[in-house]
Amino acid sequence: MSEDADGSPAVADASDIRLLRILQVASPWVPVPPEQYGGSEWIAHWLCEGLRERGHDVTLVATGDSSTNVRVVSAFDERPPGMGEDVAPELVQTLEARDAIERIRPDVVHDHAFTSPAAAPGDVPYVVTAHSAGHRPFDEYYTRLSERVALVAISDAQRRHLPEARWAATIPNAIDVASFPFDEVGGDDFVFLGRMVEEKGPHVAAEAARRSGASLLIAGRVEVAEEESYFDERVQPLLDERIRFVGEADADQKRELLAGARALLFPIDWDEPFGLVVVEALACGTPVIGFRRGAVPELIEDGTTGFVVEDLDGMVAAMGDVGRLSRAACRRSVEDRFDIGRMVRQYEALYRRVVRPIAA
Repeated sequence: MSEDADGSPAVADASDIRLLRILQVASPWVPVPPEQYGGSEWIAHWLCEGLRERGHDVTLVATGDSSTNVRVVSAFDERPPGMGEDVAPELVQTLEARDAIERIRPDVVHDHAFTSPAAAPGDVPYVVTAHSAGHRPFDEYYTRLSERVALVAISDAQRRHLPEARWAATIPNAIDVASFPFDEVGGDDFVFLGRMVEEKGPHVAAEAARRSGASLLIAGRVEVAEEESYFDERVQPLLDERIRFVGEADADQKRELLAGARALLFPIDWDEPFGLVVVEALACGTPVIGFRRGAVPELIEDGTTGFVVEDLDGMVAAMGDVGRLSRAACRRSVEDRFDIGRMVRQYEALYRRVVRPIAA
């Protein structure tokens, strides 16, 4: 259950059954839902769908090539090229969001983007999920932002990382568990799935596979200059017949890779506030071996659904132990804690709280 800043549960008033007019705002860089890479865009998609099914009037600000089942308004026919390399698309998206607020006059705005919350109008209840909080250059931004919006953390680790912020609630990210195939056996290959950047650690996963003699499939995006140079310098030299790069996986390929894996390797080198791929792997019944950074200890039940390790040596040792873990327990852990129905209800409760504050 989500929590207020003081630790009390965020629960909806049982007598409040009003349907709300909700504006969701996604980033301009990825359609909703994503075709391939995308984290916060999946959360925006599942919220739009879940809230619509619960009877709310939902509008989404996103790219024009989005295919979710709610009303979409957009400044772009399709996502701009060069994700994050130019601030201009974010500023245009910010203006589009402001125009949508003025036209629709929603009861509440829920913003998943980075720049647009800075222009939040003071007369509309405004919820922001801090998908990017965890990168220290952004800490002051989110701390100051929390003084004017209802800022939502996606893990306890994120709140600990930024204790100065005025957090309104902690609501973990979630997935549509039923859409992920459960494989009670798995396969022989380990898998890494993530962007080709230093902080995600694909080169560490490759080194772990090299040391352990295991086979590894690496899937991830190589699109912008940073990813291309990192891949060429740090990952490509480690590839061979056992350690293979299979490109960027779309939604179907990702499910196939995760379900057929022996385990997911998650050797992050930053305090990642969540880690959606960890939950996706567990939903398929696949254990996860992750470094003790960020929210990893909150997602993996050490010794039950995977292993939380300190370093490369620990990862190599754990790779030999995953066969004793229960894949059924991995699936159950996600069904119990990270299904979208739970997340939708938690956000719905928060919306109603900010629309009509509950008296102390």
